Amino acid sequence: MTDNTTLVLASSLVIILVCMALMIADEIRCLNKTLDNKRKFIQTLLETETKKQKTMQTELDNLIAETKGKFFSITFVKKDGTVRVINGKDKYQRLLKGGVNNVAVAGYVPFVNRNTETWASAHKDAIVTFRCGSLVKEVSA
Repeated sequence: MTDNTTLVLASSLVIILVCMALMIADEIRCLNKTLDNKRKFIQTLLETETKKQKTMQTELDNLIAETKGKFFSITFVKKDGTVRVINGKDKYQRLLKGGVNNVAVAGYVPFVNRNTETWASAHKDAIVTFRCGSLVKEVSA
């Protein structure tokens, strides 16, 4: 081979490598753009779900406030996965045998359990059904 042939082959190889590098860089840009779009989509879904949960929690607080001291029933799923129903009152302080409300800040609904005459609580995210009189409200899915 002559020096010109070697030079042409080397130049062609360099051009091919540069083209491949440009194609790879373009693919990386496309993948990053796709990932950014997916991140934005997931962020939007998370924000929507958070708003939905806050709305349900506020709705539950409003439902309990509307009972105005009447007994109500809450159906919820316990941490171990079992379903429990508790009848209680929000403003029935004379049933209280003792205790202080420390759970409301942690996302729990505190109320006085009608049967045991003690404080009971259920996490707002675990509550399935709220009942008071003829009102039956599905709070969460």
